[in-house]
Amino acid sequence: MMENFLYNKLYQGLTALVLALICAGIWVFGIQEESSILQNSEARLEVQRLELDRRELDSGLVNKHLQRYQGNLSEMSRFRRDYLKQKEERVVAISDFLAAEAKANGLQLDQVRYKTRPLKEDQLELYEIDLPLMGRYRDIRAFVEKIETSEMFLIITRLSIEGESERANAVEVQLSLATYFEGGAS
Repeated sequence: MMENFLYNKLYQGLTALVLALICAGIWVFGIQEESSILQNSEARLEVQRLELDRRELDSGLVNKHLQRYQGNLSEMSRFRRDYLKQKEERVVAISDFLAAEAKANGLQLDQVRYKTRPLKEDQLELYEIDLPLMGRYRDIRAFVEKIETSEMFLIITRLSIEGESERANAVEVQLSLATYFEGGAS
C-alpha cells in the first residue's frame, strides 16, 4: 500500500501541496516574527532617541543654572568688594550724601546718631543711622525717594512722622537707616 501511495500521482500532488502549505505557513510566521522584531527594534531606537533628547535638555538646564549660579557668585563678590569691605569710604560718602540731599530738599538735620552692632552669625557689622528731620512733607518724601533710589545700599528701617513743628507747613520725622559692612565676627 505504501508503494501505491508513493507512485500515485494524486498522492504525490497531495503530499506536495501539504509540504507547500507547511512551507508557506513557516514563511508567513517567519515574516510576521521578523516584522515584530523590526518594530521592537524601531521602538527601542525611538526610546533611546527620546532619552538622548531628554538628557540633552537636562544638560542644557544644568548649564543654564550653572551660568546663573556663577553670575550670582560674581555679583556677590562685586557686592562684597564694592559695599561691604569699604567701610571708611562708604561712611564718609553716606554722611556726605545725606547732608547734601537734606540741604537740596530744604530739610533741617538735627543730632544725627550713628551706631554699629556686630552680627556675628553673618560675619557682618550693622551700621545704623538715626536722622531726626524737619521740613515740608513733600521735601521729606523727595529725600526718602533719593535714599531709596541711590546706590548707597541704604535700607530704611523706620520712618515715623512725629507731628507738626512750630514752623509753618513743617513736620518732624524720625528716619532710621541701616547698611552693612564685613567684620561682625571680630
